[in-house]
Amino acid sequence: ATGLDVNQCAACGCCYVDEPVQAQFDLEIWEVLAAACENKQGALTNQTIWALAEVNFDQVHCSNELDVVTVARALCREAQLRDLPPQ
Repeated sequence: ATGLDVNQCAACGCCYVDEPVQAQFDLEIWEVLAAACENKQGALTNQTIWALAEVNFDQVHCSNELDVVTVARALCREAQLRDLPPQ
């Protein structure tokens, strides 16, 4: 939906995230993206995507320059379409 390739995530764990935002995560960003790559439902049923969807783009930075905020927003839209609440 975004034209972004979630396979670009190297699961390096080097994403910069503001601490207040990260405190809302139940999964690390790389875990969400790995689940999305594997088409696992967990990519849509976590708190992390909802936290990321609410931030400004400058509050999150991927070292591989993947726009994780845009990806998270797309995952939230898909979760809503499937009526999947965060767990």
